[in-house]
Amino acid sequence: MTDITTIRQLIPDLGQAEHLNQIATGEPSVYYLDAPVVALSYTVEIDGAAATEGVDFTLDKDTGALVCSPHLDEGQRLFVLYQTVLVSDDQIQACLDQEDDVVALALAGALELVAAQEALVQKMIRIADLSTNGPAVARVLLERAAKIRERAEEGAFAIAEVPMDEFADREMYMRDEFGLLV
Repeated sequence: MTDITTIRQLIPDLGQAEHLNQIATGEPSVYYLDAPVVALSYTVEIDGAAATEGVDFTLDKDTGALVCSPHLDEGQRLFVLYQTVLVSDDQIQACLDQEDDVVALALAGALELVAAQEALVQKMIRIADLSTNGPAVARVLLERAAKIRERAEEGAFAIAEVPMDEFADREMYMRDEFGLLV
């Protein structure tokens, strides 16, 4: 499991189902999906028939730019079903880079990104009996990020190396006790 996958599993960013339903004008055009698009989460149909990536269309998952090739004729229907997330893998990698690959600190950074998105996107909305409170969610996420940073700085997060066989056990002992590499 990569560090990005680990962080993705620990942040509350499960993805949102989205769709695009467009009737073509006959002009070459780029269709923009909400980005970033989750890899392998999308299906594309042209006039109700499944389209093949690399043959019928290309999709830049980071920008959400979808280009049909050849371009669609006037009146053709493009339907795309996909998932998007608040924090992209590139943003998570940037958190890892900024925190010198310390997963706990990068996790805190990713939580801060999600908190910012929640506050901006959800805001505080009340419609009839339904209400959302993005700023309150953001506060909870920021508090969680602060606790993770605090624990990481105290050394509460660590990676334990566990020997899986006799050779690995002997190698760890020689390295740890005598500074020797076997």
